[in-house]
Amino acid sequence: MGVAPEARRTREVVEALSSDAGVRTAAEVGASVTVAVIDPRGQPIEPCLLGLRFPGGRPLERAARSCAAVELGPLPPGDYLLAAEAPGYRRSERPVHLEVGSNAAEVLLEEGPSLSGRVVDASGRPAAGVPLVVSPIGVVARSDGAGVFRISIPGPGVYRVEAHHAARGGAERTVNAPASDILLELRPRAVLELQVLCEGRPVEGALAVLFDRRDQGPGGQYPADRPTGPDGRVRLQGFPPGTYALGVMHPGMLSAGSQEVVLHDGETTSRTVRLTADRGTTLEGAVVDRAGHPVAGARVVARPFDGPPAETGSDGGFQLTSLREGVDYLLTAVAGSGQGTATGRAGSGAVRIELGEERLYRGRVVDEARRPVATFRVAGVDVASAAGRFSVPLRASGETVTLTVEAPGMIDERLVRPSGQEEVGDIVMRAAPLVRGVVKTADGRPASGALVTCEGCRGEEALGDGARLSTRCDAAGRFALPLLASYGVLVRLVAMKDGQLGWAEAGRAGEEATLVLGGAEPVRGRVHGAEGKPVSGVGVVFSEPLLDPQWMVTAADGSFAGELPPGIYQVTVVPDRGRNRRTWTVRVPGDPSLDLEVSAPP
Repeated sequence: MGVAPEARRTREVVEALSSDAGVRTAAEVGASVTVAVIDPRGQPIEPCLLGLRFPGGRPLERAARSCAAVELGPLPPGDYLLAAEAPGYRRSERPVHLEVGSNAAEVLLEEGPSLSGRVVDASGRPAAGVPLVVSPIGVVARSDGAGVFRISIPGPGVYRVEAHHAARGGAERTVNAPASDILLELRPRAVLELQVLCEGRPVEGALAVLFDRRDQGPGGQYPADRPTGPDGRVRLQGFPPGTYALGVMHPGMLSAGSQEVVLHDGETTSRTVRLTADRGTTLEGAVVDRAGHPVAGARVVARPFDGPPAETGSDGGFQLTSLREGVDYLLTAVAGSGQGTATGRAGSGAVRIELGEERLYRGRVVDEARRPVATFRVAGVDVASAAGRFSVPLRASGETVTLTVEAPGMIDERLVRPSGQEEVGDIVMRAAPLVRGVVKTADGRPASGALVTCEGCRGEEALGDGARLSTRCDAAGRFALPLLASYGVLVRLVAMKDGQLGWAEAGRAGEEATLVLGGAEPVRGRVHGAEGKPVSGVGVVFSEPLLDPQWMVTAADGSFAGELPPGIYQVTVVPDRGRNRRTWTVRVPGDPSLDLEVSAPP
């Protein structure tokens, strides 16, 4: 897979890759950004949540109490999407370009629809720190020290706000949003008296969780806020009446199977759960070096992580405990710079793990004209070297070692060399073909500086933050991106600038795509049940690969409405309790009178 130098999370590597003074890791040329999040009056917002991500990748997030100056980084320099959100404000996301060193950015958040109110106990006193869940969007929050809450929502509709604290009780309200002054008064409601035993004795420290079988997502899960006491008992309250699946677990013991429990409003239900002592079975073996000598003090870990790690003795022997009999485990042993793996089955014979030492492999990366490539990645290590030289530590696999080399705008090279050949020589990189295009505004002017992302340029088999490539347009609105996928693959291009978005598709290298920026377009429709009756309070989710999911929530008559940036969206309904859950495709902009009808059986 090729390199996207503008957005790479840097891996930790050895302190000095080489005696070559020109070799530097990407961590040494990092970038950071200080972000100010302000309201329409120019005042800092508090609190807020910031996210910085490569388009299509997972964000680097940071929550802050005061958002006058929040620092994110260090990160490799390049182009990112910066997102900011805060309770009661509309979420904002825009491209930012980070140069080496310190950068600054300001994000203005407009006020948006919200749900706000107070949580109080049965005596009317403020209840602080009570978890809240808003359905159907699944947003989770807590009341503050004064019992007050304020939660952002995507738009109007029917929402259910639920507060639950297993010690203080629960409450819920269904409201037409936006809404303020929502009062949630905690009451005992349905109560569960739980006792946990193991071999007839009380179990202290067991935790319980109830899953509402009528619902899914955060609103249908009720974890206990405290464990069982010395008598193995705990009283949990505040549940809505209904049928639940009860799960109980305890460290060092086998969890009990899920049990059905029916809770009634205003009543106490007692239930006893019996756990089994987790004695498990063992897996024994020895760790040796390449010469067959025992290795003392090696740490051995088994995956899946069912039991604790073990350390080898003076004879190299180890014993892993609390494993499941008959299960195959991947064993990893580490001692110093040596590492080895083996597979073993719990309850069967002993396992031998041979350690292999890291070696430094050296070489030079050049282009087809034999000129040094200054920025590249070898075996997952980012390198910057004017001479194109590298020296990276690797563990050989048997008699061979594999190196994957990636460089901006070039086709990846994968080399297999004898493990004893530490000098690999010159690695010649070939230029990748380019996907070219131009980004224009709605009135036909060039959109200079627009961020263009290609989905598919790197190949659909790619995963993680490097799965997509991005670049910025020049003054004429033009761009070029390397095509590292197979020739003839249809790739998708998305451009973003000043809150507007445009997209296009390109069939193969050499074709020029035109992307026209546009604003959000209106989308409306309704949700009805199997018999055509409107369904209120469900979420209509619009998913687009390079954007965050967009939510709309139905009103009492089953209608929903909102605006979406241009794109092709997959649409689902949440919750949809039908056996065959449907997905629809919507193209925006499309029919201006778009009326999306979906079905969510109640």
